[in-house]
Amino acid sequence: MESPSSVPALSWHLAIIIVVLGTVSIGAGILKRSNPPIEDNAKFEKDIADREARVEALSKRAREATEAGLAKANELNAKRQEIAALSMKLNQRTAEVRQLEELNGKKIAELREQMGVARNQASQDIDAANKLLREAAGREQIQKAIQQTAEKFKNAVVTIECEDGSICSGFFVGGFNVPICVCTTAQGKRAQAARIKLRYKRNDADPEYSVAVGRAQTLAREVNTGLTVLTFTFQDRITINTVSLEMIAAIRQGDAVLTISSQVAGGELMENNVYDGVVSATSRKLGDVNVVQTSIPSNPGSTGSPVFNANGVLAGVLLGQFSDMERVSAVIPASALVDLLKSLEKK
Repeated sequence: MESPSSVPALSWHLAIIIVVLGTVSIGAGILKRSNPPIEDNAKFEKDIADREARVEALSKRAREATEAGLAKANELNAKRQEIAALSMKLNQRTAEVRQLEELNGKKIAELREQMGVARNQASQDIDAANKLLREAAGREQIQKAIQQTAEKFKNAVVTIECEDGSICSGFFVGGFNVPICVCTTAQGKRAQAARIKLRYKRNDADPEYSVAVGRAQTLAREVNTGLTVLTFTFQDRITINTVSLEMIAAIRQGDAVLTISSQVAGGELMENNVYDGVVSATSRKLGDVNVVQTSIPSNPGSTGSPVFNANGVLAGVLLGQFSDMERVSAVIPASALVDLLKSLEKK
């Protein structure tokens, strides 16, 4: 901002001084013309002296007024300069404030963007935590279901010893007039007369397992799948658990499944083994048989064991292992067993 000029202020003060001096001169001339010659010199001189004194007084007053005007003009000029300096500082401050506002606006925008990113990240973290909690709850629920299923059917799974010495697993099925056992094995054709062993506890308080031995006879066998239905009798009077076929599970990819089976390891028979896994595929071929692929391990002696879903509903029967791949097993769907038993009822 430009500093104001002092020229206009000086101009009007000088104009006042000139007008005053002019007035004094004109007054002196009028006095001289209006007074005719006086005979009395003393009186004339006195009048002249008085007039000169008045003129001097007027001149003094004019000089004082001029000096006062100049002083006032200088004071006003100083004030204007001070105002101009303040105005310049104000402009500088305004520019600084605007720069700060722009910086603050950018900072606020950055902070808002950072807050938005933080909110999105927090939301993702919360979703991930909730997912982990749900997965943990699901795993806990599946683990609990496995424990409940194993406890429920621990006296429903048996070991079948064929006459040629081969071992497979089987399980009791309820809902028929005669007690039957189901197994599936390539040795099923040699299980025409087999020994059946059940490892069980007489009561929950009994710390030791008892073994009941019975005889089994083949009632029916499905050639392609190897599913075999046996009837049996035990020497001792025992209470058995049975697997119901009133409801069977529809197998879906990714479902959790488990089995209870016997197995032979190092020549030693181990019974009531519980394994879990997931359904890898729902449509596979093992030879000419349509099977379900799971990650349940298939060991010697475990074929023929029941496969349950996480709710303890029968989903299939373990057929065997796919080639030499570990934890890749084939399961015959429970629907094939239902079809075999229906054909047996018709006979």
